[in-house]
Amino acid sequence: TGHVIVGVGANLYVESGVEFRIADKDAFGLGEDRARVEILVNGRAVIAGKSGAPVRFTPLNGAGARDHWAGIRFRKGGSGTSEVSWTEMFGCAGPAVLVDRIEANVHDLTVRYSEGGYRIEGVRLVPTLSDCSFTDIASAAVEVIGCRRFDMKNVTISSARIGCRFLKDTNEDRITLKKCRIGAFETGILADFAGSVIANTLIVTPTGTGVRYEDTSSSVNDLDHCTIDADIGVAIASGLPRIESNIICSTAENGTAGILYENTGNPLFHYNDIYGFDTAYQNCTQGLGAQARQPDFVGGNPYDYNLLPASPLRHLDSNGLELGRYGPSYR
Repeated sequence: TGHVIVGVGANLYVESGVEFRIADKDAFGLGEDRARVEILVNGRAVIAGKSGAPVRFTPLNGAGARDHWAGIRFRKGGSGTSEVSWTEMFGCAGPAVLVDRIEANVHDLTVRYSEGGYRIEGVRLVPTLSDCSFTDIASAAVEVIGCRRFDMKNVTISSARIGCRFLKDTNEDRITLKKCRIGAFETGILADFAGSVIANTLIVTPTGTGVRYEDTSSSVNDLDHCTIDADIGVAIASGLPRIESNIICSTAENGTAGILYENTGNPLFHYNDIYGFDTAYQNCTQGLGAQARQPDFVGGNPYDYNLLPASPLRHLDSNGLELGRYGPSYR
């Protein structure tokens, strides 16, 4: 019914199988959010569930609204590496887990029906965010702000307004995102990148934009062997990312643009299959190995996005191998 505050120099350890039942009001009006319960970590916390016995956060009263409580906040000043693993969370006003200028290892985290998912700010070297799931997120499921190195893999996002939002602080920042599945209403990936690799990732935004590059002017950025199903596949406001060996499509065959280049220069993009749009290349041009073939995906519920065995797109990337999410990426 009130805050858990882990002071500087203190340690909180939560064992697997523990259930926190969270009230919808903070009875004592303490902490950063005076109205809601939160776990505020100024020291060190290890919330360590395990497969089959996760740590769970559930509502003590009410149905568990989207802004039921304020989540877990790791603030600068702690010592040692905190951890959140095999943990299930719900209904957080703002991000469920906020990591602010301190190292925290987050993996196997599940967040449902929340304002936000995971946000990390101002960390030089971040442990890989892996094997997480974010569902029904009203804002961004994953936000990375001003981190020198950030890796993300095997993360599933569904029914988010924005899947991932990245914002660089310096031209040394690097982002790597691999083997993820992102489903969003507005934008799959919204990026202001210094350097990045997005590879072997499925992005589904049927009425929105798959990847929007706000700025990629300072370094090398790769979009490689991804499958995108969107109204606008890729939009580029500034810079020139390397977009190669992707399947960019509108499975409804009513998309607006495959690759939309909003700057001048009319660049070439090679070895992509772009299908189902009113305009495949807007203010840009198809390059070597460009295809305009219906992808021939395997069906299913949810839609599979694997290519059928007989699809010619299995042999049409720059190395004669498979295009899209399930082809081999060497980035």
